Amino acid sequence: MPNNADGNLFGEMERIYSDTNYFIDGIIGEYGFYGDFIDSMRSGNASVSINRKTVHKTIEEQWIEAIEACIPAIDTVTRNHSVGIEEREEIVPIEFSKRISNRSIQHLAQHTDFITDMDGDMVVPSKILNVFQEETMQTYENKFVNTLIERLYSFVDRRYSALSERGTEETGAQLDFNGAFRFGPSEGKIRFSIEVSDPAGKAEEESSFSRIVRLRDILTRYLDSPFVKAMQGGYIRPPVIRTNAIVKNKYLRQCLDLWDYIESYEKVGYAIEVEEKAEKPSAEFIKELYSMLSLQYMIFDYNIHRGFNGPSQVLDAKQSDRPLEPNIVTRLQRIEAEEYNVYDTEYRRVVNVSSLTGQRRLSDSEIKIRSAVDTALAADREIESLRRKMLRQAKKTSQKTKTGEDSPV
Repeated sequence: MPNNADGNLFGEMERIYSDTNYFIDGIIGEYGFYGDFIDSMRSGNASVSINRKTVHKTIEEQWIEAIEACIPAIDTVTRNHSVGIEEREEIVPIEFSKRISNRSIQHLAQHTDFITDMDGDMVVPSKILNVFQEETMQTYENKFVNTLIERLYSFVDRRYSALSERGTEETGAQLDFNGAFRFGPSEGKIRFSIEVSDPAGKAEEESSFSRIVRLRDILTRYLDSPFVKAMQGGYIRPPVIRTNAIVKNKYLRQCLDLWDYIESYEKVGYAIEVEEKAEKPSAEFIKELYSMLSLQYMIFDYNIHRGFNGPSQVLDAKQSDRPLEPNIVTRLQRIEAEEYNVYDTEYRRVVNVSSLTGQRRLSDSEIKIRSAVDTALAADREIESLRRKMLRQAKKTSQKTKTGEDSPV
């Protein structure tokens, strides 16, 4: 059920819609121009389509719950982080030495060049090794938590950005009209399109998205926390080493479980379903659409013929530099004899069908064709043999005649 605000808005829209139709019907009924134009559109070619689209997004809550469950553990670790002892070795002049340890003596025994004087058992060095011990946060466990925070923020931010770009659940509708018409001496085309979309998120999706926003805000604050700043970019490289401190500390173990979860999570974290429907517009809607388009045509036609002719209204204009005229060819092209040569001789290779082996069984018509081809080839061979015999005979006769003329009487 719509609330009072929605009900008031719908009532206002209904009143505006009714008044608009009343105004348009009055204008169209008063002037015959509009009726004639609408009739010309109806007699022409026109198409109209109305499509409705619903985009439904379903956010998977499993990964949200996994991160939310680990936030207390991350908070505990960052507030009660471990501290390690870092040793730093430095060779200093003997007068600046603060503490001499066994390692200092071992180092001096290996570097006797630092000894300047010896008086019995007394050794006087010029320089000596000092070992300084300092507390540090750069432990493996702290680096692991710092890396986890960085990866969690990237994991959540990517999904937050994708959902923000695509918005929440929405519904939309699109109208497309294409028409060609003849109105008086004029021919025209009308293309009209309008598309609207409205958010229509469900309560559960809005709640899931708000949880994602909250997680992103929490992780943003962790990135700006004193713990992360003190780590100064100290990270680890996967895989995570299962140290005793990580395995035996329940909070670090929770962080490790979350690490394994997001590393193995390959889904996008939400699903999008798109539903589209093509609807048939009512006759009343078509009538209203034609009426609206006739008003648009009147405004456009009036301004084309009277309103856009002023020089101050012209934004850009182009004209050819000179009149476009074709070139007249006055020279005759050279005539090539090759263009008139006719080649009517065609060479073909004829294969005796009877000589082909391994062929399929021929049909009766194919057998008759093969027999005719064989007969023709045999006749061709006979003719060729006869021609050669006649040539030989003519050659012998010619030789005999030549011999008789040259012989003495």
